[in-house]
Amino acid sequence: MLQNLRTSGIIMLALLGTACILSLLVTAVTMLTDQSVVASDLLPAKHTRLFIERPNQQLLAAIKPWFPDLPEVKEGTEAIALTSSGYTIFTRIHGRLEPSIPLDEGVPSLSSLQEFQQLHGGKSTPWAYVDTQALPSAFAFLQHSEAIGISSKSGVQNISLALQSLDHPPAIEEDVALFFSNPFFVWKGFQLPEHRKKLLNVIAKEERDVSNALFKKNLHHYFGESTSWEYDIAPLLKGNTTIELQHSGSGELLFAVHGTAPIGFQVEEALDALRTSFAKSFTDNIEIRSQKLSDRFHARDARINEHRPPSEMYELNGWLVHNIPELQQRPLLLTANKGRRFVLTNVEAVQDMIEQDVRATSITLPTTDDIERSDIFAGGYIDAEAVQTLLHGQPSSLQGQVQTVLSAIGTQFTWSLGTKKSVLQFQVQQKEQ
Repeated sequence: MLQNLRTSGIIMLALLGTACILSLLVTAVTMLTDQSVVASDLLPAKHTRLFIERPNQQLLAAIKPWFPDLPEVKEGTEAIALTSSGYTIFTRIHGRLEPSIPLDEGVPSLSSLQEFQQLHGGKSTPWAYVDTQALPSAFAFLQHSEAIGISSKSGVQNISLALQSLDHPPAIEEDVALFFSNPFFVWKGFQLPEHRKKLLNVIAKEERDVSNALFKKNLHHYFGESTSWEYDIAPLLKGNTTIELQHSGSGELLFAVHGTAPIGFQVEEALDALRTSFAKSFTDNIEIRSQKLSDRFHARDARINEHRPPSEMYELNGWLVHNIPELQQRPLLLTANKGRRFVLTNVEAVQDMIEQDVRATSITLPTTDDIERSDIFAGGYIDAEAVQTLLHGQPSSLQGQVQTVLSAIGTQFTWSLGTKKSVLQFQVQQKEQ
């Protein structure tokens, strides 16, 4: 009898032990499963407008201009999301991810979207996913992409767009050397005319027509009415080009355009054509002459005036320089070329830097962990307040759109554009005050 009781006890203990082990295994698996579930797995793909993973103060500050009603979050918050039901805060309770409001179940999740996977790219740092349909109308130009990603680390903000196809222009791997010491606008990259065309295509036709008219007016002011953007200037800017804009002490707009033309492009011929157009614009080509034929008759005849503005031509450090000096009714124009390299400016002091082969300053384009220097194809610097002064005369709707976009990005910042796989990356770094 005792032997049977002992045997039964051993069996019971074995069963209890097995049950405990199974229970521990189930608990462990459940906990691991709960830990592996992330907020994007629970959010509905169709109704999620904003998703912020592992939010920190730096990232929240970058998101706030885009979503002013973004709520404050406590430390330890795992994620924030904006859905059709409002903002949802995700926290972990005993290892289980809990949303602050109920979510739709049994629907495709946010993490299942292709564009989400493209933008996420296995990130382990704080980042945000934004449905472009949820952005203010000023950001309508971003709707070429279904969504954008935003991250911020070490003072550099990254805005990424998932696109179906991307061009891969040549990379810019060097710092941007500048003739001006304090420019308010810098652009460096390839195919500037093509980028300008794409930028105009994202604004409304009425605004585009007004912008083109004002652009043409300014072009004629600095280069003369005989100068054509399409035929005299744009072909020169298809290679690696830098554009600098700066205000003089009196508020006059100063410019310096320099770079390297594409292989096979005849730089000297292009600059000569530009100088000819410039000269025609600021010379009275028709000369009216009067002569007395008799005591009773006078005659007038119109003749072509072959005179052209005086142009100084000389060589500096291997550069061929043409300097058409400023007169009362004519701005200064200085051109220089050395092989495929060229300079075009209305600042005479630039020739001193050409001669000495020095530059006033340089800027370093921002990079992040998401993109390497060799992936960057354009970049520059923007002083938002000064840039907005160039918009005087533009449609008020366009001025408001530009102001909204710039205020969301920063006041004074360097920027860079690059591509990686099918993602366009825009990096921004604020200027240290």
